[in-house]
Amino acid sequence: MSETTITVCNTCRRVAAGAPETEAPWPGERMAEALAAVDLPEGVRLREASCFSACSRGCVVALSGGTDHWTYVLGNLDPAADAARVVTAAVAYGKSADGVVPWNEAPAILRTRTITRVPPQE
Repeated sequence: MSETTITVCNTCRRVAAGAPETEAPWPGERMAEALAAVDLPEGVRLREASCFSACSRGCVVALSGGTDHWTYVLGNLDPAADAARVVTAAVAYGKSADGVVPWNEAPAILRTRTITRVPPQE
């Protein structure tokens, strides 16, 4: 499995396309906390970043694996329901040769919550 990074937008204020929340902790913070509480598989690491500029699609995370891999951006997530699903997607992503998970092997969250895929940088 290749190294995979789950990056969480810790400033997301929306859960699964709901109305923006008005009190902290924000959904993005809660997603980061939920993922930090999971025993991540070997080769999967977690990091946080502020503002992916996908506010209407929050809560948002990205799966990346280096300059030769595609990056997935997933949105409309619920920290309480989707943290384990994000980890499952990260494992499938890490098993792919180039970051593109074949449709028939993709966990449902990749098929239904992908906002975009970004091509490799090289």
